[in-house]
Amino acid sequence: MTDQTIRMPFPAKAGACDYDPAKIHLSQEYNFLVNIYSPLLEYSVDGKLVSAVAEKFEWVGTDAHFTIRPDLRTIDGASITAEDVEASFKRLFVLSSNTHGDLKDLVCQGKDLKKLSDPCPGISVLPEQNKLVLHFPERKIFLFQMLTSIDFSVIPRKSFDENTLKITDYRNTSGPYYVKTDHGDGNVELAANPAHFHYTKTMPQEVAFLPINPRDTDATLKLFDAGKINHIGTFRFPSDKLLAYAAQRQDVSVHSTYPNRLFWFSFTKKGRANFSVQERFALGKAIKTRMFNKVASRPGYEATEQLFPALGDGALTQEHLAQLRKAFQDAPETVVINRPVVVWAWNMPQDDLDFLKKLLPAAKFVTDVLKLPGAVDYKKEGLEEPEICFLSGDTSPQEDISFFSYYLNFEFLHIYGEEGKTWLRRYMATEDRKKRLAMAEELHFKTLINAEVIPMAANTYAAIVKKPWTFNYSRFYATNFVWRITRN
Repeated sequence: MTDQTIRMPFPAKAGACDYDPAKIHLSQEYNFLVNIYSPLLEYSVDGKLVSAVAEKFEWVGTDAHFTIRPDLRTIDGASITAEDVEASFKRLFVLSSNTHGDLKDLVCQGKDLKKLSDPCPGISVLPEQNKLVLHFPERKIFLFQMLTSIDFSVIPRKSFDENTLKITDYRNTSGPYYVKTDHGDGNVELAANPAHFHYTKTMPQEVAFLPINPRDTDATLKLFDAGKINHIGTFRFPSDKLLAYAAQRQDVSVHSTYPNRLFWFSFTKKGRANFSVQERFALGKAIKTRMFNKVASRPGYEATEQLFPALGDGALTQEHLAQLRKAFQDAPETVVINRPVVVWAWNMPQDDLDFLKKLLPAAKFVTDVLKLPGAVDYKKEGLEEPEICFLSGDTSPQEDISFFSYYLNFEFLHIYGEEGKTWLRRYMATEDRKKRLAMAEELHFKTLINAEVIPMAANTYAAIVKKPWTFNYSRFYATNFVWRITRN
C-alpha cells in the first residue's frame, strides 16, 4: 500500500463474493457496491441527475434511450456495452430480489423471466449505436431517478454465470474500482480502474477494507490513532462521537450530511397483531421521550415527529400533525407490558436496555442481530420473529422513489409486501406531482397514526479522513463514493 491508499474500517467479515446489487439490505452492502459498479445515471454532489455509464440519456417519444460511453472498459480491457446493460437488467429481473425499485414491472409487461435468454418485450439494444432502449406506452416520470440506484448496476456479462446468475468475477467491473485482493474474511483491497470516467490521479488509487466489530467504536478510533486506518465512513458509526473526536484533532478533514439519518423503532407484522394501537402509543411515548432526552445535547441531533423532514415532500399536513400529537398526549404516562415478546435492539447501550426492560419485563432482547424484518427466513436462520425492532436509516427531504421502494419491501410503512408494490405502481403512474405527494402524505400519516413506526430523533451522517485527503461528498446523501475523496 502507498500514500495513495485509503484504509477504512468495514463492519462485516464477508468476502467480495457476498455482495450483489440484486440483494441490498444494509448500508455496508450499498457502500461497498457503489465503489466497484456504476449505474447508467447518478447524482452529482449538488444533487443533479447526470450521466454515468450512459453518456447520454433522453426520451424519444415514449421510449427511453441510453447511449453507452464508447471508452468505458474493465481493468482487463473489455468494453462495457449496451448488451452488458441489457444482461444486467435481465439478470435482475430473473432474480427478482432487489430492493430499490421495480424496473421489471415497468418493462417486462407482466412477463415473468425464468432465465437470461427469455425475451423481455420492453428492452432492446441497438448494437451499432451502443444504445439501450426501454419501451413504454407512456413516459415514466421516475425512471431516470430510479436508475441511479446501485441495484441497477451494470455488470459485465462475462463477469457472472449465465445459468446460476452468480457473480464470478469481481475484477472486471464497471465501477471506478475493481477487487484486487479478497481474503474472504472482510479484508478486501480495491484498486482504481484508469479507464473509468471517474478516474483521476488525485483520487485514492487503492482502497483497503479492514473488518472491525462495529459495536466497539473505541477500538475503531484506536486504529485511526495508530495509523492503521485513515478514513472512517458514514455507516455504522455514531456521528456525534466521530465529530467530537475530530474536534480534538487538527489533522483530519470532516464531512457531515444534512440531518437525514432517522432513528426509529417499529412494530413488525407480528408486533402489530400482538400490540394494540393504545399499547403502541404508550410504549412510543415512553421510549421516544427517554431516547430523545438522552441525545438532545449531542451534536447534530434533532427532535422529529415524522419519518420525513417537516418541510420536505410527503411531510404531514398541520391537521394530521395535530391529530398525531393528540394521540401521543392522550397515551398513558406509564406503561408496563408483562408478556413475552422478542425485541431486536442491535448494539443498544446497556442503560437503554435496562430502561426497556422496565417497560417490557418479560421480553427477550436480541442485540447481536442486524437484519430487516420482512427480509428474513426466520426458520431457516434459526431466529425468533421479533415484535419490535430498533433501527436507523436514511430519510429524504425530496420525493425519492428509491426510498419508498426500499421501505415498502420491509415491514416498515403502513403497507408492505405485495400491497406495498401495488401502491408503488399506482404512485409511479400518477403524473400529477401534487396528487403523488398527497398519496405519500396519506401513507406517512397512516403509518404514524397507527403507531406502527415511532420516529425518535434525526441526526447527521459524518465521516473523517486523515489530511492531506479531503472530501467532495454530497451533503444530501450518506453514500461513501470513495473516488470523491481527493489528495491535495
